[in-house]
Parts: sequence; structure tokens; C-alpha cells
Amino acid sequence: MSLLNLKLTPYSDLAFSTKAGSPWVAMLNPDNLSVKRNVKYNETQAKGSQTQAPNYDQSPPPDLTLDLIIDCTGVVDLTRTDMATEIAALQKVVYDYNSTKFKPNNVLIEWGTEEIMRGVLTDFGITYTLFHPLGKPLRAKVSLTFKQIAPPAAQTAAPPSALTKLVSLSADASLPALAALAAGSSALFVEVALANGLNKLRSLPSSGTLSL
Repeated sequence: MSLLNLKLTPYSDLAFSTKAGSPWVAMLNPDNLSVKRNVKYNETQAKGSQTQAPNYDQSPPPDLTLDLIIDCTGVVDLTRTDMATEIAALQKVVYDYNSTKFKPNNVLIEWGTEEIMRGVLTDFGITYTLFHPLGKPLRAKVSLTFKQIAPPAAQTAAPPSALTKLVSLSADASLPALAALAAGSSALFVEVALANGLNKLRSLPSSGTLSL
């Protein structure tokens, strides 16, 4: 079985049904793929309040980083010996502005028969490591980082329970009562106060609105 190289294919739509050009095929496969995930918390709290456990905010899509070698010495591929041409072809796929979509392309990352990720480029670094005696670059290490994007079917609206509600305040309103109304527990009034930047947890303005 012949060796299948990693391939980056540009698409203009989130459904990845319309190609935006020809794929760029890696000259040499990467030694590794690095996937990074993180969780974000809302750590805002009112002045003078006790330290609270951070509230969960979101889990952003993962990042994929891969390092590729472009070798234009002729040892790897006699038909690909011009560094400027190789960099330009790669940039056209992952980095350049798509004037019909007003953004860079969406990119399908595949290795052999495996789909690695569907994402958008967030970081592009080039380190030239070998030069011709006259100064022409012959080899480069390219570092690419992509942010995963979900297909349209997965980009659903937040459930009603996760939506923010705006309530009008009255003179007899209290945080515990509002927390019980919005979240089913008066014990959550501290979280409601912190989310609205209130430094007096049990007293409220007599007018205005509050986010729940």
C-alpha cells in the first residue's frame, strides 16, 4: 500500500460541500498532531464578597496544531523545488482572504482515509531551516493551528433554560426571590448578584432591570 500524505482542502461553506480550490498535499507527513482543549469560567465577583468557586462559562472548540516540513532540495519531490511557490499554494488554501465569503477558507484536514478536523486557521508560522549558498530557502518548518468548527446541524440555539432573562425591578423586589423565580432556588442569589455586578447582595435598586 502506497503512503498517503496529509491533505488540506479548502471549502467555502460550513457544510463542506463546496470546494474553494485544489487541496494542498504535505510533502512529508507530520511526526505528531497536537490537540488542545480548554474550559472557560466566569471569575467575576463583587468587591468585598468572599471568594467563590468560578462559574462555568463555556467549552470552546478544540485547537489542532501540526508542524509540517517543506523540503525544496529535490530529495523529496523533484517537481516541488520552489519554496515561494509552495508557501503561496499553502497560504491560498488556509490563510488567504476568500473574497466571495469575506473570510479565509474553511479547511478539511485529512490523513489517508482519516478525517482529522474541519476547522479554520488561527495561527500560521514559518521557520526557514536550510538555505542555498546564494540565500534561497530550501527547507522550512511550517506550524499551523486550526480551530474546529461544527457543521450547521450542530450549531443549534441554546435551550430556553440557558437564555438570559431581563426582569424589571420594583421597590419590594429581593434577590433571593428573583433567584428562586429564575433558577428554582433562592440560594443562588449570590450568583445572580455577581453576574449583575452588585456589591450589596440583599438590597436592590428600586428601578431598572436585572439579568437572570
